Amino acid sequence: MDYEISHLSKLIEEMRKELIQLGNLKPFTDPDVVRLSQRLDLLLNKYQELQYELQCRNTWLEWFEHDDIPHPIPYRIDLTKKEVS
Repeated sequence: MDYEISHLSKLIEEMRKELIQLGNLKPFTDPDVVRLSQRLDLLLNKYQELQYELQCRNTWLEWFEHDDIPHPIPYRIDLTKKEVS
């Protein structure tokens, strides 16, 4: 996941630069500018989604690794013993 986030970050930076260059040449309402802007939005959304997933996973791992949290205690039920009522 870290690789994917890093890769997306690089793609986003490259696409931002490309969008700035294209925006200097064409009006913002030009179909090419709009299309590139929409593609950048999709990448940004995916980046945020991955960041959120990573943060949730790390938070869960930190929470689970605390020593003060009781861990489940395995137990067995002995079915050979009969209780008298």
